[in-house]
Amino acid sequence: MAESETPISLSPIFDLLLSVGYADARKTDISASDKLAGGIAWCVEAVNSAGPREIGKRIEESLSSMGCPHSLEASQIETLDCKAIFPVVQWLVNRLRDENQQELNVMNKLKLLRERIDKEGANIAVQKLISLMESLKVCCLSDH
Repeated sequence: MAESETPISLSPIFDLLLSVGYADARKTDISASDKLAGGIAWCVEAVNSAGPREIGKRIEESLSSMGCPHSLEASQIETLDCKAIFPVVQWLVNRLRDENQQELNVMNKLKLLRERIDKEGANIAVQKLISLMESLKVCCLSDH
């Protein structure tokens, strides 16, 4: 299906994917089902960073292993079943936003601690800085 033939109900799904950085959702030279499959796979990979993932792994298995409360079969992507696709993409996008917010919170706490170190001195603050840096390291490692 060409982009000009894309059902209007796909637009909110593509908007969700764009909102978390999946730029291929804008492409007009690939089919809507290819964009959906690519976007969902991209989100799955971004959220499920427990280890190296093989490209050929099926989306539905990955979603299940991630604890997605919605089922999605590959055929539903191929047939552009928006009623099945939208809640899955919405769930994935919310997971990405939550994880990004957690990382941002750690970075903000680190910034505040650095400001306190500059203001109050380093003796007490160094221990807190080390703790925050370890939290950030754990957070960043879990994202990859």
